[in-house]
Amino acid sequence: MNGDSGAEYYFRYINGDDGGIEDIVRAYKDGLIFFINGYVKDIYIAEEITEDVFFRLMVKKPPYKAKYSFKTWLYTIGRNMALDYLRKCKTRKEISDYEKPNPYCEEVSLADKVIRNEDKIALYEALSKLPEQYGQALKLTFLQGFTNEQAAKIMHKTKRQIEMLVYRGKIALKKQLQKEGFVYENR
Repeated sequence: MNGDSGAEYYFRYINGDDGGIEDIVRAYKDGLIFFINGYVKDIYIAEEITEDVFFRLMVKKPPYKAKYSFKTWLYTIGRNMALDYLRKCKTRKEISDYEKPNPYCEEVSLADKVIRNEDKIALYEALSKLPEQYGQALKLTFLQGFTNEQAAKIMHKTKRQIEMLVYRGKIALKKQLQKEGFVYENR
């Protein structure tokens, strides 16, 4: 398993240890919500989709092959479910504004959990203003710790495409941060 504790947890669950799924949820829930929110742009929906991802693992027990890390596999499932949700939303009318909860308060509390200091909050806000592909590539590689190859798998791109997205994303991010008056100090 090459130190991939997520795979270890999953195999424990598959073999009858219900604590394995609890360990998966504990280890990946916040990051997966953060990642899915990048697609659906609604923290409440992202939480629901994340719950559905874990529910799918519990009920369907899809086969995990160690070709990629467990986290890459899990995030790919999350990405696919987020895209399915977005496709369904396009086929039916958008939910009216009064039916949608205001995600601002919940998003801030999630950001506080995932992003601990003001510099990182400024970074997150700037990332959300970048073109979606740049933001996703940067979030996966820098904030979530995926390799370019893993990010390519999740985003259904080639490794070279991810390298270009990261390169261009860094340039766009630097411009966005400068535009917002962010000053990086070496500490």
